Amino acid sequence: MGDWDCYCALCAAPFHCFDLFNEEFGNREDASDPHVIKAEDLEWLENLKVLGFNPNAPGVSKCFITGPATSSDYGSFYCELGEDPNVPPATEQGPPARTIITAYSTFNPDEPIAMAFHADCLEVFAQALTYQLHGKCKPKLDLTMVDKDLLYGTMTKLTEECLMALKLDYGELADSVTEQYWGYQPGQEAWVSSPLTSPQITSFLKTIQHQNTISPPNQPESEPTPPHTTNPFSKLAKEITCEILLYLPYPALQALTLSGLLPFHLSSISAFWKRKLAIDMPFLWDILTLSNLGDGFDIYHTMKRHCFATTPETEIGEDQIPRVVGQRDLSLVLGLANRRRVWNACLQLAVLYEKEMGECGGGGGNGNKNEDVDQEILMGSKSLGVPIVAAPVSKDAKFLSVFLMERWEDLDREWVIKFYFEEGEGGRLCGVERVGGVVFGERRGEGWRVVVGEEVRIVGFVLNVGGAGDLGREARVGVTGVKVLFQDGTEFQIGSDEGDKRLLRAGEGMVVTGLSGELANGVIQRFGLLQCPRGTTLPPTHTAPPTVQRHLWKTSLPPPNIQATTYQTGYWTPARSFDTIAMSFLIFGTTPLELAKITGFSSDAKLRSFGVHFADGSETVIGPRDGVEGERKVFRIDGAGGEVVTKVEVGVNHLPMAIKITTSHNRIAFFGTNQKNEHVIYEPPPSTHLIAGIYASWGYSADRRKCTTISVLTAAKDGGLGDEGEVPGVMDGTAWSPPGFENARPLAPRSEAIAVANEEDYVEFAGRWW
Repeated sequence: MGDWDCYCALCAAPFHCFDLFNEEFGNREDASDPHVIKAEDLEWLENLKVLGFNPNAPGVSKCFITGPATSSDYGSFYCELGEDPNVPPATEQGPPARTIITAYSTFNPDEPIAMAFHADCLEVFAQALTYQLHGKCKPKLDLTMVDKDLLYGTMTKLTEECLMALKLDYGELADSVTEQYWGYQPGQEAWVSSPLTSPQITSFLKTIQHQNTISPPNQPESEPTPPHTTNPFSKLAKEITCEILLYLPYPALQALTLSGLLPFHLSSISAFWKRKLAIDMPFLWDILTLSNLGDGFDIYHTMKRHCFATTPETEIGEDQIPRVVGQRDLSLVLGLANRRRVWNACLQLAVLYEKEMGECGGGGGNGNKNEDVDQEILMGSKSLGVPIVAAPVSKDAKFLSVFLMERWEDLDREWVIKFYFEEGEGGRLCGVERVGGVVFGERRGEGWRVVVGEEVRIVGFVLNVGGAGDLGREARVGVTGVKVLFQDGTEFQIGSDEGDKRLLRAGEGMVVTGLSGELANGVIQRFGLLQCPRGTTLPPTHTAPPTVQRHLWKTSLPPPNIQATTYQTGYWTPARSFDTIAMSFLIFGTTPLELAKITGFSSDAKLRSFGVHFADGSETVIGPRDGVEGERKVFRIDGAGGEVVTKVEVGVNHLPMAIKITTSHNRIAFFGTNQKNEHVIYEPPPSTHLIAGIYASWGYSADRRKCTTISVLTAAKDGGLGDEGEVPGVMDGTAWSPPGFENARPLAPRSEAIAVANEEDYVEFAGRWW
């Protein structure tokens, strides 16, 4: 697939202009005119930032604006982290530390959509928003007045697959934004000029301020044309007539003036034209605030000439190269024309932003609903993730944040919480409400009641996610049941208990204070906890949920003392987010005593199942096992003799290609394809942790026959929960091979699905290297 360019979400201009003056490929006639625009006039294009959504951000708000960013290939941007705490962790340590974010179409269902824009354009949008909300601009603005959550929610509704900007009318660049690459067309210099900080604008402002320090001489008003006998304007006071004329479009005003119907000379009324300037060109906030603009008629028409300049006419020559017809007007301030164009696009967005703000009750999905919440709870509550729990995923989603507790005294009171589901069997969760409070989502029907008794508090939920077995992008997935967990160990189940499970539980020392997430298509699309420490002695800062809580688990939850290491995926991803693809876990044992009962590990060459065998003859198997996986081989393990799995390696290409297992007796098994791009090594420190099992998913293609993730489960040897100090997988790009022929030369076949589990296999596959 070819590369593509991304464009500014606010103005549709690119983030760089490659060889605008044709210096790279020769002196062609379709180059930009260096007398009209210079290279330094284009530097603003590379001053950009990215707006995105980070579901794992620790705060209640999940949106972020990065520091300075640089555009790269395939819609990706290398972004400095800046000062926003919600920016995803650095993928490059720098200096400066940077993270890679893909804008607009990511083609990865697990990567939330992001939008890029020029820093100058964000300031224009802030002024357009101020104008939309308050009827006028301000000379200087604090950009924090733009709510990131509202802006993100507004922009995502205007995105479309394969569109590299928003669905806005970008004026003169409306056609360019649909192109795969930015291709400069002669005469477009104005539309790549800064609307805010161009040298032309700066110089023009200084000039006009200097020229207007001396007031122009008074112009005597000439005798008006005798009024028509039926002329209605002859009966109105001049002030009233002028007030009416202010709101006429300029072409109509011009026609009326030339008609001779006005009983006075409108051009001589300077105050009228200054007011008309503010109405017709409110985007000139830096000019409208000048103390003395001079003659209003002159300044209005001067600004109209600059601001409403158009793309010059072009013609196609015999060599099929377009050229500008005639001489260029070098006196035009092109940045002002671009400001008018960018303003119009930003004003469209500001109208939608205001609508979104009204739907959210005032801002950011919270509005003023939290005004009764104690400050300690309001400021101390964190949300450590809002996973997707429903499908199909809609971009037209409303971010939610609702407090179930308003003050600590609520812990000592009895209260009722209600859960609302769609009607009918398999109805999905639509809303949650503390009776008498604000609903998280929507109310449907009577709802399911759960009584929270005095001195009993909620510590979490187990969400039952139905429909996740259908791997299609449009599958109907959602929360069909909820198990409420209390701190005294009791539980209360509502709705269905059949399906896959997701655990959401407050951390140690934390109290569940509310919920955060999204509502889309009438159901809860994302669901997370708000949790807050109580008291002055705060626990260690948590920035991510415990590892087991990061996944949807098939049918049941792993044991509580298990830790799930991060998995690596290939470039083939499921049709939906991994948040809604169930992980299957295979437990070897969580203690040395349990590991001593293992007699073997089994799989096949195509990774369609994994099994563990025990001394009593039983086995546990995960995976489709659809009957076409071929022979399943068993790798024997002497658990009774102290042999345990100490290292697991996973080869990755477009999908996980193979798994390689090493035991404490330095014995090795290999299942999969002997070709890969990279591999991951999972080897927990043997003094503190043991490999307690593996987990995997089969989420690629609707028939579940493609393995999409493999990783390991670990447990602390001391029996602790083990979520502190996660055991990471180490990426290793060096060559590695199946056992027994580490030093073999690359003989055909280069790629073959094999299962190597015993000495006979070593002999059979000798010379076929990974």
